[in-house]
Amino acid sequence: MQQNQQQREELQRSFPLRQPAVTEPVTRAGPCFNIHSININNATLLSDKKQTEFKKILYQSVYWNG
Repeated sequence: MQQNQQQREELQRSFPLRQPAVTEPVTRAGPCFNIHSININNATLLSDKKQTEFKKILYQSVYWNG
């Protein structure tokens, strides 16, 4: 067990932690578009149920004005 712990510690030391990238704040400038529908075409590997779930997520993430 002690050997496993030493190996973990060595691995942690060998991969330095990355600092998060500094990004500019998101501004809501620019044109806005009303989205009336989302179509998924030729998605043969995505079941109808998954397509519907995906559309719901997309609809919820869009800012609706109507």
